[in-house]
Amino acid sequence: MAGKKSGMTRDEIIRTSKLYNNGQLSGILEDLIECGFIRKYCHTDKRLRDAIYQLMDCYTLFYYQFVKSAHGADEEYWIRSMKTPMHNTWCGLAFERVCLLHTRQIKSAIGISGISASLFSWHVKKNNDHPGAQIDLVIDRADNVINVCEIKYAPAGYRLTDSELNKIHDRLSIFNLYIPRRKVAQPLLITSNGIIKNNNIFEIPLQVTGDQLFQP
Repeated sequence: MAGKKSGMTRDEIIRTSKLYNNGQLSGILEDLIECGFIRKYCHTDKRLRDAIYQLMDCYTLFYYQFVKSAHGADEEYWIRSMKTPMHNTWCGLAFERVCLLHTRQIKSAIGISGISASLFSWHVKKNNDHPGAQIDLVIDRADNVINVCEIKYAPAGYRLTDSELNKIHDRLSIFNLYIPRRKVAQPLLITSNGIIKNNNIFEIPLQVTGDQLFQP
């Protein structure tokens, strides 16, 4: 699971690990869920048997990304790892994980604490109609609104450029093809260190900053 950030289905876990599909595997997965190492979620258009199991424990993910490969490395390994593409990618993924672990605060920040919601990641492969899309966090609310979250790690503040705004609109268009007509999809921008103001920010009125993720 550490090698697939969006998670794996039960069948994928069985094929990769060569474990048997039996009650023992079910017990292992349930224990990992109860201990907070993994989470189980299901796409809005999928059956429960197609549920995804996703590794969520921050240290376990850090271990497989950095510590395991650092065995026997020199004492400068950590300093040399800073500001590398691998480190920058990790920071972005780590912020996504923080957001997934603070969904209660996200709901509170946008004023929907009292509304029941299902939360999950979502992706679809490309086909003849579209190039495919991946969304890190979807908040499927009981009031028939779906918040499609764009999670952006930017230490100096995030600038919503024209090209990035177009990508968001494209993902929304693809996502709308797969949801019931009674539901309305709205973009939600979550940034680590706030947004650099420009005309594009008014296109996404729902915004959450990193500080709001740690409110009580």
